[in-house]
Amino acid sequence: MYDFPELRDQTDQFWQVIRGYLGERSIGSPQRLRRDNDLLKQWANPNLMLSQTCGCPYRRYLHEKVYLVGTPDLGIDCTSGYYYSCLLTKVGTSLNSDCWQSLAYNDDHSQSGWVAPIIYAQNRRIRINNYVQTGSHWQSAIEVSSGRAEVAAVDVSTWHIIQQLAPFASELVVAAKTDETPGLPFITAKSELADHLFEAVNFTVQALTPEQKSILPFRPLVKIEDSVYQEVEDILK
Repeated sequence: MYDFPELRDQTDQFWQVIRGYLGERSIGSPQRLRRDNDLLKQWANPNLMLSQTCGCPYRRYLHEKVYLVGTPDLGIDCTSGYYYSCLLTKVGTSLNSDCWQSLAYNDDHSQSGWVAPIIYAQNRRIRINNYVQTGSHWQSAIEVSSGRAEVAAVDVSTWHIIQQLAPFASELVVAAKTDETPGLPFITAKSELADHLFEAVNFTVQALTPEQKSILPFRPLVKIEDSVYQEVEDILK
């Protein structure tokens, strides 16, 4: 979910440590990560070894096809394993508490970019006049920094990466935070490997260098039940 081009070498290294951990336990795994553009198809693949998905597609399309491995505990001001989106606006502007002129969002399968700001606005009776679909959190942030959209909801981990990598980050400010929700889970199609993968990811997280920890969004996993993810869909309805 955070496979930015600038981070791919480090993400590949992260996978190789996981793969080595599994290999020492005689568990075979793919030599390299696959980077298919059709994520829903990739997540629903019956041979899926390990991936990280978003809460929204997990609830709507995947929960009967895959098994939860674990959810990163980001160590932020949330319930363990939960996260939030940052509502970004352009520096020097203020976010109206009654109406947003335009919301930039990545796509309508996104918990952090679409569902979270919609629930936030519904709970506070905020009207949204226009929507700008961008295809990615990164592009949503660009739309706000350029003035083509008033606000964008970007998950806290992506915002952290944008702050470190994007030249336009200094033009943005966090105007508010959405309500917390269960984080982005790691999933597998292989039920017999779920516990092994949980252990492998946690081992690898501990092996990260300080430099990698400063940029990569991988953190120790915790267990969150499927029913907890489904509750978010009930709130949205």
